[in-house]
Amino acid sequence: SKDIRLIATSTNGVRFYFEKQPYITDQRLRLAYVRLPPTGLPDPFADAPPSGYGARYGDGSAPPPTWTPSEVGFVAYKLGLLAGGAITQGLEGLLLCTAPDLPSLGKFGTDGMQLAQQQPGHLALSQYQPTGAGPLVLQEWACLIPLEGQVCSVVPNPAVPAVSKAAGWNENVTQFSGPPLSFLILSNCGLTLLSRKRPVQTLLNLFEEFGRSSDGNPILEFRELYGTTQSLAMALAIAAENSFICPPSNPHSAVAQDSFMTNCAYTSTDAVSSVKHVARDFILEFGGRASPADPRYGGSTPRFSMKYEALALYFSRLVRPMWKEKIAKGTPASPSSNISPAVLTSIQGNLERLKTFLASQPQLFLPGTAAYDGRGGFGPADQEAWKAEHVAAMQLQTLLNQTIEAISFVLLLIDYNMPLTISRMDPSLQQAFFGLTYDDFLTTQNGRDTARNLVNAVINQQIGQQISVDAISQVLQERCGSFCSSDDVMLYKAQEQIRRAKEAAPGPERLNALDQSLKLFEKGTKNMTPQRLQSICKDYQDLQYAWGLVVLPLKCAEDWDSDERGAAYFNAGCPPNDPRADDLKRRNVCYQCIIDSLKGFADASNAAVATGDAAKAADLDAVFQRALTIALRSQDFVFHAYLYDWVVSKDDGSELIEMASPFVEQYLTHQPLTRQKMELLWQYYVQQGRYMDAAKTLAHMAESTDFGLKLEERVEYLSRAISNAKSTSMDGSRRHDSDAEFLSDLQDKLDVASVQLELLPRVYRAVPDASKNPQVLDLASRLMTITELYSDYADPLDLDDMKLLILHTSEHNDVPLVTSIWRSILDQDKDHGDSFVMLGARVAELGRRFYPSEIAYPLEILSEMLETYTLERKDEAPSAWALRVLVEGGVPHEIVLDYFDHIKDSGVPPYQDPAAIYHVLNDITTFIAEWLDEALRPGSRFAKAAFPAGKVEDLVSRYLSTLRLHGDEGIKRRLLDIQSKVRSRF
Repeated sequence: SKDIRLIATSTNGVRFYFEKQPYITDQRLRLAYVRLPPTGLPDPFADAPPSGYGARYGDGSAPPPTWTPSEVGFVAYKLGLLAGGAITQGLEGLLLCTAPDLPSLGKFGTDGMQLAQQQPGHLALSQYQPTGAGPLVLQEWACLIPLEGQVCSVVPNPAVPAVSKAAGWNENVTQFSGPPLSFLILSNCGLTLLSRKRPVQTLLNLFEEFGRSSDGNPILEFRELYGTTQSLAMALAIAAENSFICPPSNPHSAVAQDSFMTNCAYTSTDAVSSVKHVARDFILEFGGRASPADPRYGGSTPRFSMKYEALALYFSRLVRPMWKEKIAKGTPASPSSNISPAVLTSIQGNLERLKTFLASQPQLFLPGTAAYDGRGGFGPADQEAWKAEHVAAMQLQTLLNQTIEAISFVLLLIDYNMPLTISRMDPSLQQAFFGLTYDDFLTTQNGRDTARNLVNAVINQQIGQQISVDAISQVLQERCGSFCSSDDVMLYKAQEQIRRAKEAAPGPERLNALDQSLKLFEKGTKNMTPQRLQSICKDYQDLQYAWGLVVLPLKCAEDWDSDERGAAYFNAGCPPNDPRADDLKRRNVCYQCIIDSLKGFADASNAAVATGDAAKAADLDAVFQRALTIALRSQDFVFHAYLYDWVVSKDDGSELIEMASPFVEQYLTHQPLTRQKMELLWQYYVQQGRYMDAAKTLAHMAESTDFGLKLEERVEYLSRAISNAKSTSMDGSRRHDSDAEFLSDLQDKLDVASVQLELLPRVYRAVPDASKNPQVLDLASRLMTITELYSDYADPLDLDDMKLLILHTSEHNDVPLVTSIWRSILDQDKDHGDSFVMLGARVAELGRRFYPSEIAYPLEILSEMLETYTLERKDEAPSAWALRVLVEGGVPHEIVLDYFDHIKDSGVPPYQDPAAIYHVLNDITTFIAEWLDEALRPGSRFAKAAFPAGKVEDLVSRYLSTLRLHGDEGIKRRLLDIQSKVRSRF
């Protein structure tokens, strides 16, 4: 336990464990556990029991005499192992040794206690626990080892390095990555080294014995004690020749007790081969096979074989001493490896041996081995389970290879002066490096990125010492290939060419070095990072290498999105929540490098102009134009879209429509469409002479609801669309029927839109708080049909003149409706004092607008309505008011005369009454007299010759004939005066 501070051993072997008292600031200790001495140990000086692993006293014979601990002293303890000398009466001494019983501890809660009761020297933790904790089943082995001479002192061997505290005394974990624990025993006869015999060494001895006697029962018993997976992991270590199990040579001498402590060494090469063969067969025999998932127990993934689990277990225990440890310690100015090179080399060596063994045994994870034959067949489900295990095994071997190379890389850093290398890195990279564990280094992207930066730092450091890139790269590839691939080598060689270009003067030598760098960079684009690409493009920009700063990013974009996922995402309009967005982002990083370079040239040129350096400005502008020309040759539409976005952002887009690129139209029509794009598109069509396409684009803009256009802007777009559509026939191109139909449709839409534009302010004045009224805002924001304008606005708001305009525009001839509208107009001001003035002005205005429309300004109906209006108000109405109003509205005199003459003779009520007829005749007489006077007046706007004198004389004669017998004398005199003037002047 980590809380134990002191272990005290009495002379009779009782051990007392003391811990620090909690919540007390001083160092007082309290008794935590008491462990009784081992009992039932055979007396080592009596006859030996039957030999052999796992021997039992089951033959009925009496057990040998047992030894009772007494006079135990000189005790040493380390990680669960205890060794203490015992005083005896003779010349020989005794050594009492105890150790944790790993098999029983591994069977916690199963048959551990029963096993302890059966085996001599195997005892439970204690019957006495002062802390009152629950029952513990910690168990241990104990034995007595005779020594020559009396024990004088016992200490742990200081030559054995300390293992990780996290591993503690669990030798199943530590036995593959370090030497066995040992003690130095000083007796009056000399110094003796006593080593712990670990489980894997016991299994090794059993394999050796099996090679001699073919008795497999002890091996089976060992498997039962430690479990199949643990036993397979140990067998794998033996087969792979783990250096801590049986080293080639062993400097220690030892006294062995075959059930507890010993040293191990192969006696011959043949023995090595024999044991490895037995270990391999053990793995194949008991390794099992992958099995399909069993849905009855909630399983969804296959269950891997025990030999796979053993491989993973063995690998994890090999790398355990370093896996969670930081790679480096110290400060950036004085870094060092956190793990000694000797330990790293030891781990790497055992990993190499494991790799060699796996390479020599490819059948381990293939069907057809002993593990797969004769065990219920090998159906499709078994096949899938095997495939899954095979993939997992390959991934584990990949991690094994990468771990070997990672250790090689760290050792290389140490060899190549780690302090100097780290000191030349950026502070952020230094911080990342000091925070890395080996786990992070191998399994995270941050670790891989840091490794790349470290490789760059190593190469730059070696280049600074005048060592060629080829030599450095060769070393890196030989020792840690995954950290420096062939693509990486090309990148480093290309970087060296850039360095040479910087050192060369402008001219062929520099250009050649830049061309060579580009060729090398193009071969390694798949492994190039965005940061590296940005750095390269900055170098190319500084060196004014236009070709490279365009071509290389485009090649990266192509390789980083080789399956065109990003391009497909862009072409689809970039839908939200699409995983392909990340692919497009990688492309955009490449495109941005080109844009940054172009912008850099443009800004530098402008700065040179500002300082008056015309020559420099011209050179920079030439490089800019050269780079832009190269960029426009690209066949990558996504790049063109990115480039055009930048071009448009600089100005109003006039530069874009002048570009001779086949992608301009595709860019301007690509979703999402914006108002700016559509504006540029119709201008582009006009610039290309494609007027009908321009017209269709403008028409689409006018009707679109996507751009938030005002009504005035929509009307303007329709007007421009009509102008461009008409230009199609003017440019000499053949005009199709569909084009004529399109033009006619545009004209109709413009007419309706014009009505809507005129209606809008009238609606604003008529509707309270119109700026917040949704219906009014709708009228101001989109084009409506003529029906909507009438039924939703003009009619509900009683806008009579707008009703007439709508009927006139739509050419809808509805006589009753028009009659009712005009009646409403005449009735509006009838009670006003100046009704004839106001109404006359309004009728005249509508006439000037609508005449000669028979729909909105029907003269026959309107003439009768106006005359009837004056007849009803004859005392107030000015003479000839109705006729005069129509003339002011633009109706010719002669036509007005004809209509009122028709009213006089119509006989339609009320004009069957003589008074009504005389009223009309009086208005006609007044109208003719005024007309005649105006025609005879010098400087008149009416030409004298245009006056219909003959027609007027005939009418006057007819009217006089009607008045001969009875009639108004005043009208007669005026008619006679008109007749006289006509006859005398015409």
